[in-house]
Amino acid sequence: MVASQDGFADTGSPEEPTMAELLEESSPVRSLRRGDLVEGRVARVDADGILVSVGNKSEGIVPHREMRSLTDADRPHYLVGSDILVFVIDPAGQEGQAVLSIDKARGETSWRTLEEQEGTGNTIVARIIGQNRGGAVVDVGGIQAFVPISQLATPRGNGEEDQQGALSRRVGEEVELKVLEINRRRNRVVLSELA
Repeated sequence: MVASQDGFADTGSPEEPTMAELLEESSPVRSLRRGDLVEGRVARVDADGILVSVGNKSEGIVPHREMRSLTDADRPHYLVGSDILVFVIDPAGQEGQAVLSIDKARGETSWRTLEEQEGTGNTIVARIIGQNRGGAVVDVGGIQAFVPISQLATPRGNGEEDQQGALSRRVGEEVELKVLEINRRRNRVVLSELA
């Protein structure tokens, strides 16, 4: 053993942890609760789904049924080591592993974005995914919203058939919209292109 300058024996071991590191290690583990929106890191992608590390040595699984909103363009963002946002469906799951959802996380994020934009005058971008007699159905990050025909910049023809034809040609188009009304309990969002 070699004596250090302060007279204590140098054991050659790495530095002792600092008080801050010890406190961090001893801090209470945050347990997951149903409805939590948490950030995690992809640990594994396999036939069962996506295994996500959600901190404090906890892992959860995103089964395939909870990632239906992912497109082929989205999938490269969900590789091992990627940080992702997930929604806690069941903190314990059947096998003690949390059941998580990418779909619900995207929906929750979209609801929050819509609520923030309501009344601000800011616009959002959405894709027209369908139509009905009353207007257009648009997708806002996994949430279906409605744009009344009176709030669309679609040319109005001589009759309903002309309007529906003009509207059907816009399906797939991305449009800039303002939020007119949100009622989350009723799952209702009304948007306007003209506003």
